[in-house]
Amino acid sequence: MVHPMTSRSKRWATACGVAGVGFLGWIVWLGQSGGPSGRTDAAEADPAPFLDVALSVARPRLPEAEEVLAAANVEAALQLNGGLPGTLAPATTRTTPACNLSVGGLDREDFGARLQAAASECTSGVIFVPRSVGLGVRWPDQRRLTLDDPALDPIFESEGRLVVLQGVPPEAEFSVDGAPREGWPTRETALAELLTRVRRSTYPLWVQVHTPADGARLAEELESHPHLSLVTADDMDLAAAHPDRVLFGSGLSLEVRGWRAPGLEPDESFDAIAYYGAIRDRWTRSELPDATVAAVLGGTAATLLPGLRAAADPP
Repeated sequence: MVHPMTSRSKRWATACGVAGVGFLGWIVWLGQSGGPSGRTDAAEADPAPFLDVALSVARPRLPEAEEVLAAANVEAALQLNGGLPGTLAPATTRTTPACNLSVGGLDREDFGARLQAAASECTSGVIFVPRSVGLGVRWPDQRRLTLDDPALDPIFESEGRLVVLQGVPPEAEFSVDGAPREGWPTRETALAELLTRVRRSTYPLWVQVHTPADGARLAEELESHPHLSLVTADDMDLAAAHPDRVLFGSGLSLEVRGWRAPGLEPDESFDAIAYYGAIRDRWTRSELPDATVAAVLGGTAATLLPGLRAAADPP
């Protein structure tokens, strides 16, 4: 069912194009406004359920996330904010929690052994490495803990585990009021360290991609690193070039203060259902082959991580 774009949304889409914001900016606007045709678009545009491998939910708001995922026809999601091994958030009908990497106690001699233990205790089999690892975390002597530091090998080289990297944030987040963010490397340095880690890793690794340029650089590693998959919300070119190595991840967060879309502050009025619907429509109405869209929106993720797909029947 195709709904005509309202004059308001046409003006916004035109403005986004002129300003260079692009389609993702328009999608964010849909979430803030409820979409040109409201929530009906999100539910009716394409009835096929799909998977999201990059969703973060504060534990008290898991029931609300379940309702949103059901309404948006998201069959299952990888919940990146799952908590520490041993205190992992419960799996729900539509969410599978990932274990969060903790790098506390860098001053202790048993740091490596504790990392190995944490990897072994991760019952979900998925470890999420947040962006703070590689950017702001420091050793007691104030050296920055880099993503390619051998001290992290027990996490990245654990057999039977999948590691998900949050990736390198967009350039704008590396500065505050026009000045470089204190304690952070340059973005180019952070990306180089991520690439070094990717090249050294021999186990399954998913990396969130935040810019088309990052996607292009990481794609160069796909042929020689069969364990690597790339996560994106809307990079059509990346999916077209590597249909079996690209996974859909919304990048949405449901925090205590509300839903957070990429690049925005939390907002209780944000319409995550409309946001999901607009992104899904972007994929299903693209010129990509149906098989590619099906792979990106869940087929590949379900193959690589069979436990992710919801046990319940699709809504």
